Amino acid sequence: MRVRCFEDGYLVGMGQPLPTAASEHFVEGGTLVGCNHVKCDGCQQIVKHLDHRMFAEPLSRSERDSLYDSLDPTSPLVTAGAGGDSYRLYLCRCTYAAIAGASCLEIADQPWRCAGHPDA
Repeated sequence: MRVRCFEDGYLVGMGQPLPTAASEHFVEGGTLVGCNHVKCDGCQQIVKHLDHRMFAEPLSRSERDSLYDSLDPTSPLVTAGAGGDSYRLYLCRCTYAAIAGASCLEIADQPWRCAGHPDA
């Protein structure tokens, strides 16, 4: 059985935990944790992330695809420093976001949602 995060999950910056265990998820009334299994309704891909990075500049489609495939934290498309240490970058094949705090996917301006977690 699969369970979904409360409020469709959250994207979180480096100040909040992003669990590594597939079964960990945000529950109503629980401690805020980021969703570690986000899927895009647009491109149907799992959303990936890079820690402690910001985007160097807006990405073209080919740059986004390249970064999605490589997830290279040393890519010139992303940068550390200048506040990047508090950010977590999220991306799929059709969009991307840099998050420093927390963003509720239920109301976010992204086509992303919790894709469910295995019941512990």
